[in-house]
Amino acid sequence: MARNGIAMCAAALAGLVLGTTADAQQVKKDALSGVIKSGIATAPAGGSTALLTTPASGDGVYILTQFCITGDPGANNAEFASIVGNTVGNIATNREAESEQGACTTYNPGIALPASEILSCVEGTASAPVRCTVTGVVSKK
Repeated sequence: MARNGIAMCAAALAGLVLGTTADAQQVKKDALSGVIKSGIATAPAGGSTALLTTPASGDGVYILTQFCITGDPGANNAEFASIVGNTVGNIATNREAESEQGACTTYNPGIALPASEILSCVEGTASAPVRCTVTGVVSKK
């Protein structure tokens, strides 16, 4: 009985150390197929807000293809924001210069995320709200 308990604890610990993975479709010639799904939200200064929840297991795989931020119009200061998953943690951080033009990071072919992952926009400077946008493809594996 004790050996089974030790083996189960070791397996659980290995899962925590190794992280979470998500499988998706095979990509041919840098092309994904599926349904585009985006989330847009504004995080308050020093705060966070939910952006998007990836599909449940069996409903397709969400493949993140782009993350953008835009600072508060008229704030005239640099903004930092991250997208954070409830199980995978920090996925990406963007910095917008004082130009108010925004900043985007594109992933090609994309980042496959686990089922039912809740993505949040986290404002990083505590100086002004920031608008986050994530876009991706829900792929039927």
